[in-house]
Order: sequence, then C-alpha cells, then structure tokens
Amino acid sequence: MKDNQHFISKAHLDKFVHPTSKDNHLFPYVKGKGGQRPTGTRRLASADQFFVQHENGTTTNRLDEARQKSENLFFASGINASPLVKCALDDTFFPSASDKFVLAGAAAFLRCGSPVQIHNATMMALFAEQMELFNELNTDEVKANYRIDFGDQADQKLQEAREFVWKGKVFADVGEEHWKQLGLTSFQAEEMWLNALLQMGMTACTCSPKSCFLTSDNPVILTCQSQIDSPGLGLKDADVWFPISYKKGLLWTGKHTGIDKTTLGDSESLAKNKSIIKWCYKDVYAPLPEEWIESAVKENTFDPCYGHYGSLEQAAKAGADKSAPLAPAGKGFSTFNRGGIPVKNPYPKIQPVEKKKGKNSEKGNGVGRAGEFGEVFGVSFQPKCSSKWIRMASACSSSSKSSARWAAT
Repeated sequence: MKDNQHFISKAHLDKFVHPTSKDNHLFPYVKGKGGQRPTGTRRLASADQFFVQHENGTTTNRLDEARQKSENLFFASGINASPLVKCALDDTFFPSASDKFVLAGAAAFLRCGSPVQIHNATMMALFAEQMELFNELNTDEVKANYRIDFGDQADQKLQEAREFVWKGKVFADVGEEHWKQLGLTSFQAEEMWLNALLQMGMTACTCSPKSCFLTSDNPVILTCQSQIDSPGLGLKDADVWFPISYKKGLLWTGKHTGIDKTTLGDSESLAKNKSIIKWCYKDVYAPLPEEWIESAVKENTFDPCYGHYGSLEQAAKAGADKSAPLAPAGKGFSTFNRGGIPVKNPYPKIQPVEKKKGKNSEKGNGVGRAGEFGEVFGVSFQPKCSSKWIRMASACSSSSKSSARWAAT
C-alpha cells in the first residue's frame, strides 16, 4: 500500500516549477509563518496514507486508486497529452468545447480533494446528521413509541428529547479521529462542480511577464465581490480561479458562456495570487521566492474552513444573520502533519465522550457498543452519510431513556 499520497496531484505541482530552478524545487510558504526551505514536488502536498480508509476492520486504498485513474486522465502527457497539459505548456493551444469539459473536470477533481473541502464536507455532514436526528424525533413512529413507553408523559418527554438535540446536549458525531474519513465524501461534489463550471464561460489566462502564478493546498478557489468572505457558486458574480502552471491559469465566470484567451496585467496577476494565498488551507507553493509573498502569507489570518455548528440552536441564529455563513468560521483539524489534517484514523475507543472546552463544552454519560444502528431516545438512527461510525453522546438527565452509543453503519 502506497504510504506517501498526494492530496494535491504531483503532476499539478510539477507545472509550477520555474525553468530557472536547477533542482526542480518549489518554494513553500506556511500561513502565519512565512517561507520554508525549497522542496521537491514529491514531498509537497502529501502525507502518509492520506486516502487510506477503514472498512469492516480492514484498510483499503481504493479511493487513492480511483484518484490515480483520474490523474492519469487529466495529466496525460506525450503524444496523447490531455487538454490540461496542452493548456499549461503550449502557448498556441486554444481549448475547444470538448476540451472545456475535461478542464472543468480537472478543476472539480482538484477542488474536491483539497484539505479545505475535506474539512468543510465533514462539518456540513455533521450538521446534516444532527438535523436528521432532530427530524427523527418528529416522526409518527417515535411519537407512538413514546406513548407506549411514557404514557401520559410522552409529550413532555418528547419535547425534552427535542430540546436536548436542539441545544446540542445530544449530538451525532463520528469523533474527531474519524473526521477526515467522513470528509472524504467531498469527492461526491465533483459532479455538481463540473455541471456548474460547464454553465460558465472559461478564459485561458497567461500571467504577466513580470510575475508567476502561485498554487496552494487549495488550488481551485471560488470568489465573488458580493460576498467576499463567503462566496457562493450560484451567485451571479461568482468566479472560479484555477492556476494550472507558473504562467497559465483558467478562469470561469458568469460574465460570458464561451471560451476566451487573454494575458493578465501586473495588477490582475497579483490579485489572483493574493486570492490563492487568502484561500489556502495552510501551504502556498511559489515558483520563485518573493518578498511580497513572505509578507502576505505571514499576515494572512483568514480561515476558509467551517467551524463546528455547535448546536442546531446556534446554527439557526447564525443562519438568521445574513452576513454570516451558516457554519461559523473556525480552526481546522486538531491533528496536523504535512497535509494539515489527520492522516490515520484508528478505530474508536469505547469510553466517555467530552466535547472541547468552551462554547461547545458538554460531557457524555458513557459510550457503549450498539448493534447495527444506535438508538437515542427510542430513535433508531441510521445515518445517511457514508461514515463508518456515528457517535451519540448525551449529557441528559438520568431519568431520560437516552444512552450514548457507537453505531456501525
């Protein structure tokens, strides 16, 4: 099983090596810290067993194997070079309508496999699971079960159960050690991104002669002027920027629907590079070292990652504030390596659960092993996401019928 796996394709990084680089190095910069030593692309944007998954007590590398097939398609070189490679290396190449399809697919592929999207997919999946749990408590089946179990107190007990879920005293989670595994469902968004990009116009951009394009561990970024810090793909002013080499990039926009070609000026090239720095997860990769990159990376405090929703109550309040995203901005994964997020996900330990200290602090009253699915307040909870484990941790009164369980899915 391959140990060192690239979450940003090495073939993509190779296109950013400047011709003057004698050792074929890129110059990495870490958000908040600045420049690091020049490094070859074999070790950048990679981590040990990054895409290894745990299924039925065994490990599988099928996800990375599938990714390798996509990489071979998008980054094919030689006589049968892909449109992406031609666009990156051939100044005379002008993409056709069919080429646009492949280029959009490459952008969707790299976008959905980045650490930012893996993280955000996790946060949104956890939020969706909590909503599903809350909705289960409103079904006729659960109401009938409560009448059997509690008789005249059924309505009161059911209302208490809903309040526990609403306020986050009972929550659905896979445990932080499994967050990355849950987040790998981010690849399911590739089709949505592909379809969206095909509805937009595409412009093949050449960098200003005085500059070079940067890339990062979040190489395909979404921006829009109407919502600078929380852009939406469906907004009229949405732009998608995908630098594909140190001197070439692809820009999708709603301003036209065709295919175009242009050379960016100094200020436009600089603006694109600053956007790459802003939306990076942790690392920026430069073809050449430049002082302005050092300063911009050190000063970058923007976090593109969603925070944990906290509770449905908190999420509802955030959603009511139109200027704030539904999931509040927060820190990334708590365990870091070269890739910035956890590499290995051991099987969960059967022990009490405690949320992090602070606004989301809640203690669980024990975690036990369940059968096929967990049961909370009489609810047979079957998660709809593809996560392997769902944690039900509660801080409810001992008089309730709840219990915190592990449920295999």
